[in-house]
Amino acid sequence: MSGRAALVVCAGLKGGGGKTTLALGLFGAFAESGARVALIDADPAGTAAAWCARAAAGSAGRHRPLSGRSDLAAWVAALRAEGEAAEILLLDLPPRDPLPLVAAALLADLVLVPVAPSALELPGAEASLALVRRVRRERADGGPEILLVPNRVSEFHPEARGFEARLAPLGVPLAPVLRLRETHERAYAEGRTVAAMAPGSPAHRELSAIARAVRARLGAAADAAPGPEERATETSGAPVVRAGYLDRPPGAEGRLDLSGYRRRWWHRFLPRVAAHEPRRG
Repeated sequence: MSGRAALVVCAGLKGGGGKTTLALGLFGAFAESGARVALIDADPAGTAAAWCARAAAGSAGRHRPLSGRSDLAAWVAALRAEGEAAEILLLDLPPRDPLPLVAAALLADLVLVPVAPSALELPGAEASLALVRRVRRERADGGPEILLVPNRVSEFHPEARGFEARLAPLGVPLAPVLRLRETHERAYAEGRTVAAMAPGSPAHRELSAIARAVRARLGAAADAAPGPEERATETSGAPVVRAGYLDRPPGAEGRLDLSGYRRRWWHRFLPRVAAHEPRRG
């Protein structure tokens, strides 16, 4: 791909939703498909960056938290620098701080919001989506794309039954489900990707399915910016990405190809990001 990387953000204002698990899982899935993928860990805890340091992909991960509005220009410059040599740049955001989410949404091609199957998780997802939608009204291209990722879903969880139906009122397309599996914990504890440690496992297939859904949304964003009517349907009758992706084995679609994608907006939004101050309350 010529130009800069497609920026994919894992975001959520509430902690414990599984942003880092999703980011690391997608890192492995995209790397397996042959994409040049890099990861920036903007969480002060640095969990994703620590994993990258232990893994063979250590050079593709950076710990770069956003310390405040005065740091915005340098933070955006760091994103751009990492994106120069990548096709996909994954950004793992911290919880509870709206500033990194607003700044990232102004630059992103796609925002992924993981949500666990609990009524306690829905307000955090709604607040995150509200901020991203506010940013969408400021962007002339109608971006970023959004996917809600049902995460840490267990068939034994009392609220898991009918969970996808309860997410429908949020009006956001759903990615394939990422279930609660020990495989993720074991892989990341060992500094490995799920694809490397458990190829062909259910966890591996689920991550591959989500990676294909992400690629599909990036392709949709590259084709054309949505018009007002298209954006209106997103909040009323949004299409849902079904788990039929799981019927295809990992790698069935071959090497990831984003050669047709062009970054058109980054240079226009850098000044706006540096000056943006999100409203509180």
